[in-house]
Amino acid sequence: MRRSIGMVVALTATLAAGVVAQGTNTLRLPLGPEKRLWIEGTSSVRKFTCQTTTFEATPTPAPTPASPIERAVQTVDVRVPVSTLSCGNGTMDGHLRKALRSEQNPEIRFELASYAVTAKTAAGTAVKTTGTMTIAGSSKTVEIDGLVTLAATGLRVQGAKQIRMSEYGVKPPSLMLGTLKVADDVTVHFDVVLER
Repeated sequence: MRRSIGMVVALTATLAAGVVAQGTNTLRLPLGPEKRLWIEGTSSVRKFTCQTTTFEATPTPAPTPASPIERAVQTVDVRVPVSTLSCGNGTMDGHLRKALRSEQNPEIRFELASYAVTAKTAAGTAVKTTGTMTIAGSSKTVEIDGLVTLAATGLRVQGAKQIRMSEYGVKPPSLMLGTLKVADDVTVHFDVVLER
C-alpha cells in the first residue's frame, strides 16, 4: 500500500516539476487541491479502498529545460504521511498503519532518478519515471507510468500501478483467526491537477 502511494506521488511530482518557466527555473504549476491518491485491494471478505489527499512533492528544476515536460527537472522528492491514509473505517486504518509500521516509518517516500516521455497521442502525453521507493523502511528501484493531459486549470496527471506488499516486507493483515485475510497485491491510483 505504501509503495502504491509513493508511486502516485512520484509521478505527480515529476510532472508538476516538469512545467517550468522557460529560462527562469521557477515552478509554474504547483500541486492543486484536486490531488488524490487511493489504494484498492481485496480480502477474503470484501474489496476495500484507502485514500489520501495529503502529500508533498519537492522538485529540483533542470538548469536548462528541454521543454515544458521533457527533461525539465533533475530530481523530485515525494513524501506521503502514512497517518493520512484513510480506509473509512477506524479499525481498518489502525491495521493499515500497524502493517506499514508507521511509528518507525511515518512516511512513504519516492525519490525520482529519471523520467522520459514515452508517447504523445490524442489521449495525452505518456511518461515513465524511475526512482527509489521506500515503504515501511524498505527501499527498491521502481518504474511508474502515467498520463498527462490538459485540464481547465493546468495539467492533469493520472495513473495506476499494481504492487505486492510483501516485496517491501509488509505483511498483509489477517484478522479473526485468519478468517479475514488481505490479499498481497494492491493497486495504487492517482489523479492530480498541476495548477497554472
